Amino acid sequence: MISDTRQSTLTADGRFREGHTGSGPFIGRARVHGVTARHDGTAAAGVIKLHDGTDATGTVIYHGRFGKVEGDMLDQYIPGEGLRFKVGIYVDLTNCTSVEILYS
Repeated sequence: MISDTRQSTLTADGRFREGHTGSGPFIGRARVHGVTARHDGTAAAGVIKLHDGTDATGTVIYHGRFGKVEGDMLDQYIPGEGLRFKVGIYVDLTNCTSVEILYS
């Protein structure tokens, strides 16, 4: 079986691009199968919002919240067929140093 799942990382708010270096074209229609984020070490909760669109005005499809108690990291698998994004994947980060998605 050949998997078409890929990975992309961002270190600030923005639209995900294809490729692990973030230098490829913007990701359009896709399904997210996993989210991993690192906390910035502050006392406040880390928050990740994944919007369906090209900016933060798109519909929020995923809203993750975690804190230092969880080990400074969020690592979540999305079961089934994942979360569907019709336009693109834009991330809004709060108190996070990076976020990585697994998508197809």
